[in-house]
Amino acid sequence: MKNIILIISICFSLSIVAQKNNYWSTSFNTEASLLAGAVVGGNSDLTSIYYNPAGISEIKDMKLSLNANLFNYSIVDYKNALGPDVNIKDYYFLVKPRFVSYLYRSKRDTNLSWQFAIYNKLLDDITIYNTVKYNDNILYKNIEESYNGNFDMNSYLYDYRGGIGTSYMFNDRFSAGISLIGMIKGIDYLKAIDVSVYPQDISPNDTNYYFANWNYYEKIYMYDVRILARIGFRYKFNQIQIGLVTTLPSFKLWGNSDSKRRMSQSNVKNDSISYPNYTKIESSIYLESQMKDPFSVAFGIVYSSNDKKSKFYFSTEYFAGIDEYKMIDGTKSAEDENFVGSDFLTHYYATIPVINFGIGYQHLFSKTIEGLMGFKTDFDATKIIEKELVDKEIPISLNQNHLNLYHLTSGVKMNVKKGSFIIGIEYIFGYVKNLPQYANFKDVNYNGSKELLGLQGQINDDMNIAYNSFGLYLGFSFGF
Repeated sequence: MKNIILIISICFSLSIVAQKNNYWSTSFNTEASLLAGAVVGGNSDLTSIYYNPAGISEIKDMKLSLNANLFNYSIVDYKNALGPDVNIKDYYFLVKPRFVSYLYRSKRDTNLSWQFAIYNKLLDDITIYNTVKYNDNILYKNIEESYNGNFDMNSYLYDYRGGIGTSYMFNDRFSAGISLIGMIKGIDYLKAIDVSVYPQDISPNDTNYYFANWNYYEKIYMYDVRILARIGFRYKFNQIQIGLVTTLPSFKLWGNSDSKRRMSQSNVKNDSISYPNYTKIESSIYLESQMKDPFSVAFGIVYSSNDKKSKFYFSTEYFAGIDEYKMIDGTKSAEDENFVGSDFLTHYYATIPVINFGIGYQHLFSKTIEGLMGFKTDFDATKIIEKELVDKEIPISLNQNHLNLYHLTSGVKMNVKKGSFIIGIEYIFGYVKNLPQYANFKDVNYNGSKELLGLQGQINDDMNIAYNSFGLYLGFSFGF
């Protein structure tokens, strides 16, 4: 059993998308999105509660804003994901609301403003599946056999947020603000691998008939309620405006997970050699769980041209790494102190420090029409910890995609009295090579301890992923 768990650790806890560590994947408010989110230094408008709470007091009118990513269509190509030349292509189509905000300016002190907002920072629904069938000599060299490999994975991630922010303008140049954001994060995850081998020319009623099988199944439902604080400052001088924001690590309020995992093997042979049958099953509810958020510091600058028709934006943010921790602790229950579990259901997680940057450009064509465009990086922060944890002989789950994404945006803003209408597009692309395969249904071998993988080839670093996404933005804001 010790070897079985070791094999699970190395090869079959690879692909859970437990947390999305492309921190800049989502932008908030259509105008800020079309400027690639490079608004830490200025013009964050109703998204100030997120980008820089110091900007809340810069909004002159009470406003109600509704912004939506009208649709987002993504195409992801997984090359060699299930073995040499065994590819998967996945399509995502999401329609998702984005940002609803209300701003209130104090009547007693016009330098003090408050903002309330509800938005979703993340909504991903990933489905990957494929079936591989062929005839070969797998278990016996002199018998033609039918090989069937099935891979299914679905990962639904969500991160809904809401909060309150306040800002005070000390003078025409300097303002400061703070926001408190509550969040509900979670994942609904399923992964199943089933491999079978049986003879082509032997009837199931024949005494010489055999059926070999290897099976893996994992199901996780997890939620985590957390809160974080963001502190920001803005300063203006001449044609330049700068901003600084510190985001504290999120703090867990409550949350847990339900998890089950099963792995089994039967009737696997290599001519005269028989390998052990085994079954490992474990299921628990209310496991102690959490999905941490890192400490970060952001800096931004906005430069306005002499004629005030053009603005140039730049923002950058440093995200600290998160030390290795148990995202799901299979040994502890969140509701039962007497619970005694095992590490079979434990999932470890960690991130590395990353720095993202974005640039934006805004041009006033007339009193009512503005053009916006931007570019930003979106580097993956997932820490590769598989090899570090092998000696612990316990299973781990990580986001294996490690995609660095790049965003290009463009759009038009039309101003009408105290309101505005914005429409724009976004293109996101990314490519990564030499990732561990999700499974290998080709090149079946039984070298050393790999025999316990059952009816599969060695997991190689041969998977390449290409990501392309297209989005349409639509936004309205009303001042009164």
